[in-house]
Amino acid sequence: IPDAPWFGVDVDDYRRKREWYLKKTVQGAVEHAKRTGRSVGLVPMPNYERRFVHSYVQDVYPDFISDSIGDGAQRRVVLRLK
Repeated sequence: IPDAPWFGVDVDDYRRKREWYLKKTVQGAVEHAKRTGRSVGLVPMPNYERRFVHSYVQDVYPDFISDSIGDGAQRRVVLRLK
């Protein structure tokens, strides 16, 4: 259907809870990367979650770079120091 409106359903506040979880995951990964000096790969996640993580890292951790690696369902975000 070419001009059908798009809408999303947020059951039981899932999106807000997931974004909180992703922020906590990034915070832990950043701390680990600072301690070890090595890059940290996150678990594979869908495109909209990777986009959220890239934006969050860019806004909150300017001394870090986030890249996506992998293909398809195995695509993940990797965080590393600049």
